[in-house]
Amino acid sequence: MGARDAGRTPWIAAIEGYYGPPLSADDRDDLVRFLATVGYQTYVIAPKDDPFQRANWRAPHPTEDISAITALADTCAAVGMGLGMTISPGLDWRSGDPGDLDALTAKVESLIGLGLSAFGIAWDDVPGGGEALGTDHGAAVNAVVQRVGPDAVRWFTCPVDYAVTNATPYLRAFAAALGDCVEVMWTGPSVVTDRLGADHVRVLAAELGVPLVFGENFPVNDLGMSAVMHLGPYPEREPDAMAQTGGVMVNFMSHPLASRIGLAVAARAWLDPEGNREAAWRESLQLLDGVEPLARACRSWFDRPGPDPELLAWAMSAGPDDRRLHHFLDHGCRDGLDAGLAAEVGQWLDAWQREADVMRLALSILEASHGPAIESTGLLAITWQAARKADIQAFGIRFAVYPAAHREGGRFVGHPEAVVEGDNLTDVVVRRALARGSG
Repeated sequence: MGARDAGRTPWIAAIEGYYGPPLSADDRDDLVRFLATVGYQTYVIAPKDDPFQRANWRAPHPTEDISAITALADTCAAVGMGLGMTISPGLDWRSGDPGDLDALTAKVESLIGLGLSAFGIAWDDVPGGGEALGTDHGAAVNAVVQRVGPDAVRWFTCPVDYAVTNATPYLRAFAAALGDCVEVMWTGPSVVTDRLGADHVRVLAAELGVPLVFGENFPVNDLGMSAVMHLGPYPEREPDAMAQTGGVMVNFMSHPLASRIGLAVAARAWLDPEGNREAAWRESLQLLDGVEPLARACRSWFDRPGPDPELLAWAMSAGPDDRRLHHFLDHGCRDGLDAGLAAEVGQWLDAWQREADVMRLALSILEASHGPAIESTGLLAITWQAARKADIQAFGIRFAVYPAAHREGGRFVGHPEAVVEGDNLTDVVVRRALARGSG
């Protein structure tokens, strides 16, 4: 189980599942209208910091939230999409308490009645456990599904152990208690997965015997990733791996306009797994006027933290006869940008400009026909030092912490590549300039 029927279109859903303030009703409405144009079938409301979905899940949603959800369901229907939601009861779930099961069922029924087409009961990011906990969580999901009705919506769930290569005792028990009409979210061998291979899906699907949906943690940038804006191409997912899942749920950034690039390239990849990811990215940049300079400076991700390859090539050849990088930087990063997008990514636009100012100073040294004066190299060192102290990342990642981790023995185990540390484009250009000065 878990493989799609040959020729069947994958389920492509966007999930508002990040840590941080939930989107406003207007932002959700605008985003849904965009998503419908690039291939999405479902929008799922699941922000971790919505208290009525997680920390205070038993309480009914406020009246204003109910009105907003109903309105969004209407928008989804109008553009040919469905609306989904999640409830995450795991922080204070009382195992074996029939009152909690009744409360969960009542909450789910009340939300589905607002016009939802998909619903998820999520146990992610809560304390782990073994077989007994897996049975309890799976049985709770199954009980709600049977009470509400297996055909009421498209059901999905996220277990505690959602980032694994092989089934854990928790997962085996969870799947055994779950029933066969609920899809299981899984982020691959890590919370943030650099490469998804066919064997990753095949092994876990065979062990669990349940349908899997890939939980895509790109382009999301919460927690330790928050200094990095993910505006680059879609990560490597093998076509055979995609074919063996029921589809994908793409977790995006708390920046809804900027997220459109990552959401667009993800949808294109799942609709055309054999397609060229670089070409798809460059074409998707045209969806947001004026965004290309910023996107090229923010294309880095944890498995490719360096600068844009073309900009890096220009940096390495910069000199009196090659001013391509200088021309790119002189063009700036704000011309033609939508005012809403510019406000949303203002910190990264400022970082772009700060890094560009340092690079232009370094390029003036590389492009000069004679060696630099001591004053020039001194000023360059000072401005470079200031840029390196900034938190917001642009033109490559200097330092960020990604959730590259998997579940093992009831706990998350971090991978060495979780800490991304390196040089950005400014560092490359400045070092070249200083080397010339010292020579």
